[in-house]
Amino acid sequence: MEKQTFRKRLVTPKHVAIAVSMLILFGLLYLNEIRQPAAYILILVFIVPALYPYKIDKGYLTQGNFVAIPVKDIEKLFIKQSGSVVIYYGKPYKDKEYTNTVHPVDTEGFVAALQQVNEEMTILRENS
Repeated sequence: MEKQTFRKRLVTPKHVAIAVSMLILFGLLYLNEIRQPAAYILILVFIVPALYPYKIDKGYLTQGNFVAIPVKDIEKLFIKQSGSVVIYYGKPYKDKEYTNTVHPVDTEGFVAALQQVNEEMTILRENS
C-alpha cells in the first residue's frame, strides 16, 4: 500500500485551544518585554507539527505530533456526526485500551484507507 495523506480540519476544539493559548503566550512575552525572536521561534517549532496532515504509511498512522499508531492494533473506529473519528487501540505490552480523536477533512476516505490495512476493525457510527 502506498502512502496516503489526509488533511486535518483546523477548526476543532483542540486547534482553537492551541490558537488561544498561543495568543496568550505571545501577549505575555510581549508585555514582559521579551523581544528575542528565538523565544517566538522556539514556541512555533512545537506548534507547527500540529498542522501536519495525517499519514498512513507502512502500517502506521502518523499524526504530525510524533504519535504513530500501528494500524493493526486499531480495534474499532467510532465515527461521529461532526466528522471526527475516535480511534480505539491497544498496545501490545499493556491490557489497557487507548483512544485518540482525529479530525480528517475526508472522513470516509480516511476510514477506507485504514480498512485497507486492517480489515478486522469494527466501525461504529454515531447516527446508527
